[in-house]
Amino acid sequence: MIALAPLSEYNDLAFLRLCREFGAQLVFLGLVSSEGLSRRNQKTLELIRIDHSVRPAFAQIFGSDPGSMGEAARIIEELGFDGVDINFGCPARKVIRVSAGAALLENLPLARKVVKAVRKAVKIPVTVKMRLGPTGKEHLELAKSAEGEGVDALILHPRTLKQGFRGKADWEKIGELKTLVSIPVFASGDVTDGRSFIEVLRITKCDGALIGRAARGNPWVFRECLGVLKGQGTSQVNLNERKEVILKYLEYLQVYYGERGLKFARLHLPFFLKGLPLASELRRNIQLSSFSRVRELIQNYFQKLGSEK
Repeated sequence: MIALAPLSEYNDLAFLRLCREFGAQLVFLGLVSSEGLSRRNQKTLELIRIDHSVRPAFAQIFGSDPGSMGEAARIIEELGFDGVDINFGCPARKVIRVSAGAALLENLPLARKVVKAVRKAVKIPVTVKMRLGPTGKEHLELAKSAEGEGVDALILHPRTLKQGFRGKADWEKIGELKTLVSIPVFASGDVTDGRSFIEVLRITKCDGALIGRAARGNPWVFRECLGVLKGQGTSQVNLNERKEVILKYLEYLQVYYGERGLKFARLHLPFFLKGLPLASELRRNIQLSSFSRVRELIQNYFQKLGSEK
């Protein structure tokens, strides 16, 4: 399986839909606070909108209170999600300071209570996404207890909280985890293209992988991974396809968010344009323009590139 990882701020419905169209077999929404969701905070609810066009889709929650985590999971099930992911891997300061995310690997008794509460609360699949703990072994203990509670799958990002996203992901740790449990295990970290996708499967014998940061501006990565898995070579994305996909992304933003979609366009389009010639001025103009003007800017830019070839 190849899936789009949770990417806070970047996992808008338009982008999720593009990733599904290019082969992502599952998508995760960005993590949301169980406290906000359990209180049905309007801003939190807006972060986990679901649409049939992006399914199957999992929502990801973080928190350290078993009661609010269970209630948040129930709401996710009510909203029609296909599953819920418990985050024990986020290194962000806002998450760590409430003793959630990767911080819970330093409090395994509480982490186990959280898993138990979520699993008991819902009938939909439950997954757990983890990092390595401070000694590099805590994830194994948590994995075994999560399996015992009936969790459906595990996702391991093999870096510690202290590492953040620095250094190389230790894929050998994923392979070690795979031998310890009987439920599916998925890799996360340093999977950026078809070649690394095949390599992580070879090294770890895991059941699939999640791609996160490498998918920004590059929904084609899922097509590439599936192609390499079938023994096909990689293919370059030409200018016309890039233009058409950017315009399709803007169209989807309009459908899902109206003019509010402009904030997502400003986040994503610099990644879509990365590495293209003479794009710096276009990126600046996108940050200053209206939604309708952004579309015009994109069309004019690619028309100019085509005429200069």
